[in-house]
Formats: sequence, structure tokens, C-alpha cells
Amino acid sequence: IFVKKRYPQYVPRGRISDEIRRSLWKDILSVTVYKLRDISRNSFDNIVISSFLGLVVLSNYQNYYMVVTLPNLLLSIFYNSIQPSMGNCIAMESVEGTYSVYKKNVFILEFLGGWFAICYGLLIQDFIVIWLGADYLMSDRLAMLLALFIYLQAENLLAGLMREGAGLWKYGRICAVAEMAGNLVLNIVLLLWLGVEGIVLATILSMLFISIPAENYIIHVHFFDSKLIDRLKYALRSVLWTVTTALITGLICSFAPKIYGVRFVFKVFACAFIPPISLAVCFGHTEEFKFVKSLLLQILFRKVNRNKN
Repeated sequence: IFVKKRYPQYVPRGRISDEIRRSLWKDILSVTVYKLRDISRNSFDNIVISSFLGLVVLSNYQNYYMVVTLPNLLLSIFYNSIQPSMGNCIAMESVEGTYSVYKKNVFILEFLGGWFAICYGLLIQDFIVIWLGADYLMSDRLAMLLALFIYLQAENLLAGLMREGAGLWKYGRICAVAEMAGNLVLNIVLLLWLGVEGIVLATILSMLFISIPAENYIIHVHFFDSKLIDRLKYALRSVLWTVTTALITGLICSFAPKIYGVRFVFKVFACAFIPPISLAVCFGHTEEFKFVKSLLLQILFRKVNRNKN
């Protein structure tokens, strides 16, 4: 109705071929499978926790997971902002040109994922105490596992960025179904063994060993053609940087005062500034870092000039 009112000069005529129709329905089915997989990650967790451990444990767990949604939301905002331009780049540029843009997006998303994971892992326990009280604290292992989940979400968004931009829907549907099934089975098994920490670990394992490897394989074999080794190198580089920076930041946070309010502020400043400084020290010479730096400077100067006008 909207299209007919807005664009009355365009009148569709004729009938699409059966081949296009079948291809369209296959793509719709594939998109549906991927979306159901994404939704199932948290839905399965809530169902299993409430069924086996009760609503009290579920509510405490949701306090932690509610904070996880903030970094995931920020990652999704960045993802949604670059997805159209990435699709346009795929359509207009060569494979080599697309790969150059893709590497820059990989650098940004992996840095953001690592930064958010570090902030969550080091701040969440103090935040829960200030927000709700010490009675609502859960284990440090749960906090670390949820931080790892945040990092893997960034990796998963990277795979989705190319899959959706390049229209590689028909590949990997079985892997998406396998992740859902594996996640559900591991949820129950690991819950009985480890408790609520097993729930998060099940999601991490299903992403780490099914979803992320399969989707990166699809992207680099079916689109980039044998650049999978380069992707593994970038992933290893990102993991090493994240772990090293987390250890350094955690060491500095250990010197925070014991007073909870002051302690929390001290750790917030440490988590806010140490990862970007570490990134500049480790990757300041790279093409990707120089691109991000120039982009930030352009945004800053544009804002300053707008304020002057």
C-alpha cells in the first residue's frame, strides 16, 4: 500500500520465473533459520534455568545478562550502520577492494568486542553490589564467561556482516541448526554438571566450535577465495591483545581503594582508558589503526566546525 501511494508511476507486470521463486523461498528459509538461531541463544538459557534451577536463580542471572545487552546493543548499532555500506562495497568493488574494507571492519569490531568484554568482566561484580547489593552476587566464573560471550558476539557479527552483505544464505543452514541443537543439549548437560555457569559455557562452546568456524569458512572459501589463513591470524592477534590487555587492566584495578564507590570509579577509568592506549601501542603502525584514527579525527573536526557555525 505504501509503495503504491508513494511510487504510483511504477506498476509491476508479468510473473517471475519458477526458478527465481524457488531461489527466493530458499533464501527466506535460510534467513529464518539464522534468525531463529540468534534468538535461541538466550531463549534456551532462560527456559533451561527456570526449569532446572528455578525462577530465583533465573532472576539473579538476568541481572547479569541485562547488563550484557548494553555492549551487545552498541555492537549491533555499529553493525547495522556499516552493513549497508558493506553490501554496496561488495556490489561495486572488486574482491580485493572488499577485503580491504572488511579488514578494517574486523579491526574495529574485534577491538570493540574485546574492550566491552574487559569492561564487563572487571566491572560487573562491583556494579551489582552498588546496584542491587551483595546478596545478588553470583560467581566470578559467571562474570568471566559472560565477558567471553560478549567477545564472541563481536566475532559472530563479523561473520554475519559478510554473509548478509554477500547474500551467502544458502551455505551453513545445517550448521545453524546444529548450533541450536548443540546449544540445547549442552545447556542441559553442563547445567547438571556446573550449574548456571554451564548454561553460558554451553552457548560459548556452540558458538566457538560450530557457528564461528563454519561461517568464517563459508565467507573465505565461497567469497574471498582462500584467505581463511589470514582471518585466523587476525583472530589470534585479537585474542592475544584482548587477553594481554585484560591482564594489565585487571592488575591495575587490583590497586583500587577498598571503598566500593571509589573503587568502582577507579576501575571505570582504568577500563575506559587502558584498552585504547594498549591498542595504540600495539597496532598504531597498522593500516587499520591509521584508518580508524583518521575517521575519528574527521568526525571530531566536523563536529567542532558545526558547533562554530
